[in-house]
Order: sequence, then C-alpha cells, then structure tokens
Amino acid sequence: MSRVDRPAWLRRRGRGAADRDLMEELAIALMTGADSITRSLLHRDVVMLVDSGGIAPAMERLNGPNEVAAALRALTAETSISAASINGAPGFVLTRDGVVIGTVTAEMRRRLLTSVWVVSSPEKLRHWNRR
Repeated sequence: MSRVDRPAWLRRRGRGAADRDLMEELAIALMTGADSITRSLLHRDVVMLVDSGGIAPAMERLNGPNEVAAALRALTAETSISAASINGAPGFVLTRDGVVIGTVTAEMRRRLLTSVWVVSSPEKLRHWNRR
C-alpha cells in the first residue's frame, strides 16, 4: 500500500499526531471547564472535523480556536472523558450514560493542536459499545 493509498488516520499516526500529554491537558481543560486553557492549546488556524455519520451533516468542519473550543465544550458537557488509543494515536473516548458517544484525536505542531478529529457516528462507534 503506498502512502497515498493509506487512510488518513494511518498516515497521521506517526506524523504530527498529538502526544499523550497534550491530549491529557485538553481532556483536563474540558473536564474542568477551563475555556481559556482549552483555547490556549489550540493553534490559531485549528480545524475540527466532526464525522457524525449522517446524523447531522456527515462531515462538519469548524475553524479557529473559539469555534473549536466551543464545539468541544458542548460535545463534552455531561460526558465522561477517558484516555484511549484511537487507531494507534493518543486520544480520548467520550462516554455518556455508559455509552461511547465519540472519540477525539488530534494533530499538533509546535505543541499546539492544529487539527482535531471527532467521530460520533454510531456506526463507526459500534465496536466501542460492544459489551
């Protein structure tokens, strides 16, 4: 499989994936409601892609630290956050009422998050909810 043929998550696994410490900082900021810290972890040109699997727009794109921070805050409200390896990259899982409702991974540059990927498609989260 050539580099071009590999899926995006596999291409980013070794290149630019946010490290575990930065993802943990983001999770703590979100859990504690520290909006200014959340925004400080985001690059000024940060982009967030949300794959909801057609429940909402199939792929929603958000731009800028204020918009991304607000979306992450809304997504994590009344949700537990736990560290996880998402397709080989550090990230976290969002759980509400015992059901995984999303996964979050990111890419960084110079210790700031440049891209954030959220998967909330029930179909794509099916294996996270097997018990």
